[in-house]
Formats: sequence, structure tokens, C-alpha cells
Amino acid sequence: MLRYLTKGTNKYLQSYLLKNAKVVNSDISFKSDVLIEDGKITCIGENISHKTATTIDCTNKLVIPGGIDTHTHMQLPFMGTFAADDFDQGTKAAIAGGTTSFIDFAIPNKG
Repeated sequence: MLRYLTKGTNKYLQSYLLKNAKVVNSDISFKSDVLIEDGKITCIGENISHKTATTIDCTNKLVIPGGIDTHTHMQLPFMGTFAADDFDQGTKAAIAGGTTSFIDFAIPNKG
């Protein structure tokens, strides 16, 4: 979690250096360092150094581009009713909470 150095502002965010992470994208995964400054990824590469960043050892850890919810109920039919969230409202709620991907629950048909 990013911490503000000055409470109540979006300025002066603490910098983080994630060392030896496994970066996972939709098409490839690779071992790398990741530098985060002012809440944004500013560098991805090997052997990155930063004088003031908090270094976090991410050996055997995954760095993914956002949260993944693996069990949602969008428009789920159940006993003659449907879940309160449809895909439009559900995706808006997900991104507001930092979830960038979800896998909707499916009820298989018999047979």
C-alpha cells in the first residue's frame, strides 16, 4: 500500500523499489525490479537502484497489473431472481475498488 508522507495530500508519496519480482502481464511473465514513484510505476528492469525508495524483496512473489476477483456474481440467475449487480454496475464497482479483472461465476446446465 502506498503511504503519503504528508497526510491528506497526493504529493510526496513514498517511493518503493520492488526487487526480484515476477512481473505478470497478459502475454508474458518475467523476473524484474519495479520502481514506483509518486504512486506510478516509473521503471521496470534489472538491477534498478534508488537512493531513497523503500526496498521490498519480492523474491518468489508476483506483481500483477491490478486486483483479480475470481468469483463474482454478475446478473446471476438464482431461484427465479438475479443478482443485484449487472455487468455495467459490477465493472464500475470493481474498478473503483482497484479490481481490474474478474471471472464471473457460471452455473453449468445439467447434462
